[in-house]
Amino acid sequence: MPSNTADTLPTYHRITPIVPGSSGAILTLSSGAKVALGNGHKNHLHIGGLSILQNKDAAKFTNVSTAGAQVLYNTLNTPRGRQFQIELPDGTKVWLNASSSLRFPTVFDKDNRTVELSGEAYFEVKHNEQHPFQVKVKDQLIEDIGTKFNVKAYSDESVTKTALVEGSVNISSGIKMIKLVPGQLAKTSHGEMSVYKADLNQILAWKSGFFAFHNANVKEIMRQLSRWYDVDIAFSGSFLNKQGETDLERFTGRIDRNLDLQELLDGLQFTKMHFKIDKNKRTIIIEN
Repeated sequence: MPSNTADTLPTYHRITPIVPGSSGAILTLSSGAKVALGNGHKNHLHIGGLSILQNKDAAKFTNVSTAGAQVLYNTLNTPRGRQFQIELPDGTKVWLNASSSLRFPTVFDKDNRTVELSGEAYFEVKHNEQHPFQVKVKDQLIEDIGTKFNVKAYSDESVTKTALVEGSVNISSGIKMIKLVPGQLAKTSHGEMSVYKADLNQILAWKSGFFAFHNANVKEIMRQLSRWYDVDIAFSGSFLNKQGETDLERFTGRIDRNLDLQELLDGLQFTKMHFKIDKNKRTIIIEN
């Protein structure tokens, strides 16, 4: 019997798992310069008239000088696989989910404090009755009245969702306006607004480190996984012939966002679907 040598030993290839997202963001200044935030170290930056005190998971922005300052705009972006928390110069705190961006001025004007959001964010607004805080999203304007609220407004989803946790907000879309009270959820699509009872545990699960799905179909779920794990999604088989989402199998459950991708997919109990990960292309392939 031949002995094992370097030439005859089997070769083992270590498969690197696709890990979950982490804290981090890119700040694009009005000049076009980019600053990476959330690098795991505490530091204090001074850029133009802006002071940035940051640690691993968050950053606090302060205006060094506001007297006669020109109003310029910065944009904070969390790419796929990143989330981040900031405190704006007025004291408002914002948590950005993955694949989101927040555009905000270096100095809020005298009449109001307005930011622009794409994606998903949770706001704890520093209330100022003389200077209302406004959030512009793709099809609506949200104005706070001493408020904690969550806004979900991704460009690849047709419905904008605003859930109120505390305080009060006015939401306007076109000529329509509604006022939310805590525990309500507003859905806006193509200028039409409807109000529902909000499941705040489900809506805010991302902020606490969980995915929470209620009767969600596989396409809804995959959109969230794509953003958090920085992967693409590919459908094969009969999925290619399905135009809508009403006849897709659905899932209800709560899953830890800190699992690696394979562990999470193993926890999704679908009876008619199979998941395969192409790690070279960072793609989840769904078959049935």
